[in-house]
Amino acid sequence: MMASGTARRSSPASGIRRIVRTMALALLTATVATMSSAAMQKAAPWRAMTPATGLAGWHVTGGNAKFAVENGELVGRAAPGSPNSWLVSDTQFGDFILEFEAKTDPALNSGVMIRGQSRPDYRKGVVFGYQAEIDPSKRAWSAGIYDEQRRQWLYTLGRNDAARQVFRSGDWNRYRVEAIGNRIRTWINGVPAADLVDDTDARGFIAFQVHAIPDAEAARGPEVRFRGIRIIDAGAARFAAPATPLEQQAWLANRLSDGERRAGWRLLWDGRTNAGWHSAKGGGFPAKGWSIGDGILRVEGGGGDIVSDRAYRDFELSIDFRLSRCQ
Repeated sequence: MMASGTARRSSPASGIRRIVRTMALALLTATVATMSSAAMQKAAPWRAMTPATGLAGWHVTGGNAKFAVENGELVGRAAPGSPNSWLVSDTQFGDFILEFEAKTDPALNSGVMIRGQSRPDYRKGVVFGYQAEIDPSKRAWSAGIYDEQRRQWLYTLGRNDAARQVFRSGDWNRYRVEAIGNRIRTWINGVPAADLVDDTDARGFIAFQVHAIPDAEAARGPEVRFRGIRIIDAGAARFAAPATPLEQQAWLANRLSDGERRAGWRLLWDGRTNAGWHSAKGGGFPAKGWSIGDGILRVEGGGGDIVSDRAYRDFELSIDFRLSRCQ
């Protein structure tokens, strides 16, 4: 068995002092910040990104779904027997803010790749990486962040009913995606949806998806449509949206994001030493059966269980782990 990542617990929120003067100052500050943000967005250097007729600057990969531009809208149509299909930008992007509207047939899942990747040495060139989800199912995790062909869900909407409820299946929905540094945030119809911190990919392409569906459904040619696609890819950080109360989730190995620290999380293992842990049989850390290296705590057999030096009562625990295959 192999285990890695962070084991963490939350702490109770501190008390709130209700002081009228402080509240008035906070309200004034928030109002000024909102006005400033609105002014910045109006002056933001947006540039149109909807593909032109003929799809110059883009290429199709993965499957044989058809992409076309009709009346200024990018249209993707499902095809029988096709795996996931992608319309991929020839240009690579680092930091950017992307906005678009999307409308999909209720039977057709879709999404937009953010800093997408494709390499000959990874699953024969399959498209993989961060994806802003378009999910017309009852689950309604639209604008959640999925790691296509890699780690799967990184940020679901399982705890975000506000974002789930504003998605309009079969109608147009407005998306905003901010990919700045190691942080990716999304909004759906103006509602904050995801706040992810991850340092796996800092640069990549943008791609629009037509998801594989059963042939019987694909035969009728269900569509996903995109319009109003625009991007800021110069000085994007200057035009980032204000902070939101959304819970931040991080996939940083043995590190906490600023948002996690503010929420009260702390590391249970430092990623380098056996400090804070000992053998369940008593004494110190097992002399054999466990190893530490490359930020991973590995159990190799014969060392017995290990337990934390500190005892806990009420807590929330998060840990990344991986099991070896049975021989």
